[in-house]
Amino acid sequence: MGAGSAFGSRECGVTELAFSRIHEIPQNLQQLVAAFDWWIHNEDRTLSFEGGNPNLFWDEGERQLVVIDHNQSFDTGFDAASFVDHHVFHQQFRLLQADLAALAVLRHTMHQALDNWHAIILIVPNEWWYIDDEMSVSVSFDTTQILQLLNRVIDPDFWNTP
Repeated sequence: MGAGSAFGSRECGVTELAFSRIHEIPQNLQQLVAAFDWWIHNEDRTLSFEGGNPNLFWDEGERQLVVIDHNQSFDTGFDAASFVDHHVFHQQFRLLQADLAALAVLRHTMHQALDNWHAIILIVPNEWWYIDDEMSVSVSFDTTQILQLLNRVIDPDFWNTP
């Protein structure tokens, strides 16, 4: 990406989330992160006692989770079974799948976000659609394909896993 701040950057005094600290993250927040990653097909958030790549930081001062790194979202090779087995919050995702009321609320929230899709796309800064500063090389981001992926939330089987 080069030097300087990246998309969505902010400076904070944080440390990478350790497996031993997962219990400090509120269960509902774990479920929200897992549900969002499920929705956007982000399989790149793993952690176990053996290690991993959680792409999560813990802000000790604020006692809050900092979620980073969505560069592998909308993965066309997304493996649902692997997600359920290896996501950092896979246990909470399983519990969430059994909570029909929570799933209904999440589905509604996701629908609301999608209602604003076209307005959101229109306000994306022009330079974000390019890889280079000269804006000569477009990013590979098909908004129609991404919207189709996100719209699968209307499928009754959306929350089902293999």
